[in-house]
Amino acid sequence: MSHDIHRDAAGRDAFVSLRKSAWHTLGTVVDDEMTDDQLLKAAGLDWRVESEPIFQKRLTLEGDTYEEVDGSRLLVRGDTGKRISVVSDQYVPFQNREMVELMRDITGDTDLIWETAGALGDRAQSVWCLARCPELDIALGDDITKSYMLISNGHGNKRALQVMPTAVRVVCANTLSWAEGGRAKASERNGNTAALEINGTGIRALRSGFAIRHSSSIHETAALVAESYQGLLLNHGFTKGAFEAMAAKPMPLGEARGWWGAFFESREKVLPADADQAQVDRRDNARAKRLGTLTKLWRSETCQTDAASGTVWGAYNALTEYVDHESASFSSAMFGNGKRSKDDALDEALALAR
Repeated sequence: MSHDIHRDAAGRDAFVSLRKSAWHTLGTVVDDEMTDDQLLKAAGLDWRVESEPIFQKRLTLEGDTYEEVDGSRLLVRGDTGKRISVVSDQYVPFQNREMVELMRDITGDTDLIWETAGALGDRAQSVWCLARCPELDIALGDDITKSYMLISNGHGNKRALQVMPTAVRVVCANTLSWAEGGRAKASERNGNTAALEINGTGIRALRSGFAIRHSSSIHETAALVAESYQGLLLNHGFTKGAFEAMAAKPMPLGEARGWWGAFFESREKVLPADADQAQVDRRDNARAKRLGTLTKLWRSETCQTDAASGTVWGAYNALTEYVDHESASFSSAMFGNGKRSKDDALDEALALAR
């Protein structure tokens, strides 16, 4: 099943959602905001991962003997004893409750609202929790951007502990994959010293998220990631100010069309010097069609809010809507060239708003 929501032996689905039912209609929908304990219980995550030795049976003349297998351990659920996975003896579990506590460490004094949480797989090998931070929402007139933080983790299935902001409301395996696209890495260097590998600027790396290995330094690295996100959340005013500047900067349709044209044409494959007229016509027709679609998006309800109408903010939103829904596959829009295009577009739009 595409949702991959875990179902236990009693037939209970390991998923909880605040106020909204997911497309798969599984799990529990609650009407009131949840405490950490309520979240873990409602999502079927109120259990620990235990690590046990593995023994191999040997047949000898004296009878059967059992020898411990070197280098491997068995992960089991602490509540049922059921097997989850076989891992290296260097593997360090990160508990479901620790995942929730890490979210609290990240958000600090900022109030959070638990939105969804759950487990995936036939043995609950993958788990996640998603929180909304209302204090970090950005309202531009009647245009409200909601802010979510996602933490996901794997219990021995080669899935790292992952931390990231996202606009995707995670309710199943597919939405979890979409939300996790384009993350940075958090790993250990110089023995037990944990360090963050940040690609590009710190803000962009934080925006992309971090994946943390289940090594001996997992807890130290998680603490560093939480500290880094604390800085990002404290600098929330910069993001809000940048969006407000984009919404305050007028941009007539003619200027928007000029920006869109230059933006996409700079990313086109250059025609060979000996290109024939048919190739030139196809390119020009594609450009005209793209500008026509972008113009329709510009005039649509999405880009005609108080903040977006006739502004850089509206031009930027039309461009990102085009990338998401018109020009690329969903995978590319979330993870690949489409995502990179949207990152570049944000940088250019911020420059235009200065």
